[in-house]
Amino acid sequence: MSLADLRDLVIIIWGVVGIVALILAMVLAFIIFSKVMGILNTVSKTVASIHGAIQSLSKAASFATGLRQGFEAFSKLRKKEGGSG
Repeated sequence: MSLADLRDLVIIIWGVVGIVALILAMVLAFIIFSKVMGILNTVSKTVASIHGAIQSLSKAASFATGLRQGFEAFSKLRKKEGGSG
């Protein structure tokens, strides 16, 4: 086997190894991408659920604040009517 034949064989082997490595890297990247997208979808659903809960709590807190302010206004009105009369 001459030096030129050995050189050609090394080039062919490196080419095949490079193609196999590239295919493996692409498969690995696709697997990682799929898992990350699954995690991101789960996180997105969790955030939407938490957002809904916070929105409900915010509405309840706003209602409670409005009730409290209404009672305070009513109390002030009664005090004014009771104090002047």
